[in-house]
Amino acid sequence: MDMDVSDDQRDALPHVGSMTIDDIEKAMIIKALRFYDNNISRVAEALGLSRAALYRRFEKHDIKVED
Repeated sequence: MDMDVSDDQRDALPHVGSMTIDDIEKAMIIKALRFYDNNISRVAEALGLSRAALYRRFEKHDIKVED
């Protein structure tokens, strides 16, 4: 499958080797938390996770969520 990716789309991603999968996962969770104003149910749904799985990711990445 050949995907046509514009230069703008390639530039939006971090440079290869600059972030680990864990770094990217943590950044995406934080971005979703900001976007959904810390609404855990909406963040979990947007990321395709259960709430329990999302809470495990919070623990794994030492992400603190304010109520």
